[in-house]
Amino acid sequence: MTLKQPLETGFKFHVQTQISVGTEVLDHVFKIMESHALKYPLWLIPKGIHQGVVKKVLTQLYGKGAYHSVQVDNEWSGEDLLSTTQTVATGDFDCLVACGNATCIGYAKHVLLKTKGVHPISLIVVPFGTLDGSECQGRFHTDTSAVESEDTVAVHAVFDGRLTRLATRKEVARTMCTSLLHVCTSILGSTDPMLMGFAESAFKHSHQTLELILSASKESSSWVDCTLSASAVLHAAGVCAENRGISTIVSFAETLAIPSLADRQQTAAALLPFVMRYIGNTNPLLYKEIGKILLGMDPVEFTNAWVTLSEPKGTDRVIQQLCGDTHGLLMNPRHIRELEPLLSLFPAQGGAL
Repeated sequence: MTLKQPLETGFKFHVQTQISVGTEVLDHVFKIMESHALKYPLWLIPKGIHQGVVKKVLTQLYGKGAYHSVQVDNEWSGEDLLSTTQTVATGDFDCLVACGNATCIGYAKHVLLKTKGVHPISLIVVPFGTLDGSECQGRFHTDTSAVESEDTVAVHAVFDGRLTRLATRKEVARTMCTSLLHVCTSILGSTDPMLMGFAESAFKHSHQTLELILSASKESSSWVDCTLSASAVLHAAGVCAENRGISTIVSFAETLAIPSLADRQQTAAALLPFVMRYIGNTNPLLYKEIGKILLGMDPVEFTNAWVTLSEPKGTDRVIQQLCGDTHGLLMNPRHIRELEPLLSLFPAQGGAL
């Protein structure tokens, strides 16, 4: 089954991040580095409860040999970033291997930009834990905005079952919400056959992940299969997003992520079912094809299942209501006429102060 769209005969498509998935695939990381002509890694590993597991894997890799590493705190500071940047700039490293969640991988992307033009270095990501869907993209987040840069695209993503299994059920669901939002926004109006193929792969693996997450226990081998299947979705979504370019919908979702109110996973979950419903309203044939890939499951029900599994605490419904009310407000021509002068006074990028 393929997503049927009119064939576009002239298009450009790129897959910048290669992928390796397996139960112990990190054991082959030296061969993976060699395939990219890389030899001297600086490992970025998470501080906290998962630090010991990562160190155990690294000990298996290096034996009694020394390896260079930096521990990344979830609440890292500018001083931490400066220290790591100096370590990279003054060392002989040719790659960063970032193991962990969205914070750790985002930290590595910050370092890459800081050292750009000073010390050429590549990025390999080993994602696990709480992710935001941008791990396989040239995208990361600062305190105030999202940054898009080809210089921060990972050359390889390694999904090792010993580490992906550390993700909780809720973390997998939240990652799926952000990843599927990238997939859905990528196929809006697209006729790129390669992109549609990756979108199909994402839907297939996300449906498989849903079946596994509903039946697997954290202690079973099927839980590893579940998290590795989710990893395939993350990679496919990243490829879709890189070829899609910047999405206004994704940017809007991230704008709604306000500290102490909602994070990016929650806002993605809030918008995801509505984006899928929009696909159904504007392209019924595509919606039907997605349903076939999901083995007959209604696509909106499918996205709602992931939203439920992500355990929203009410914030998602507040955001949905806010978006709906705002839409109704701005659809009224009289409201637009009266609000436009007021809205022009608000601070905005390139706007009034």
